[in-house]
Amino acid sequence: MQGPGFRSCEQLVRQPYRAAVLIRWERNEAVPPSSDPPREYTPYQLEVIRRYYENLPNNLLRRLEELVGDLYLTTGKKGERLWERTRQILVQLEIPSSRIDYILSRRDPVLVAEIVQELLRQKKPVQPERRSVEREPKSGS
Repeated sequence: MQGPGFRSCEQLVRQPYRAAVLIRWERNEAVPPSSDPPREYTPYQLEVIRRYYENLPNNLLRRLEELVGDLYLTTGKKGERLWERTRQILVQLEIPSSRIDYILSRRDPVLVAEIVQELLRQKKPVQPERRSVEREPKSGS
């Protein structure tokens, strides 16, 4: 995820307060000014934050996949909230705004499903590395 003033997820990890401000700014929420000094994180916390931002595109794509099914089944106010959430995810996935506007004007879940398929074809989601445990061979008795 890159936003104003961020070049990489490492910067987000080093400046988590700014990351929270950025997320609130994208959601159009009010951000109260803070006089608190920047928080110091443990190495473990920094690793968790780093992994979160590394996996953010995969998580957004997964959420968009789930929304497609919900959009088919929902109408009324709940449907409007789901379409708004779909718009937010499409913006975060950096889909062109003209395409987002077209999808939202049509309100067709098939169009969202097509975007999901395109994104899955473009780039396979990154799978986290599995750490294998070396086992000693069993001794024959």
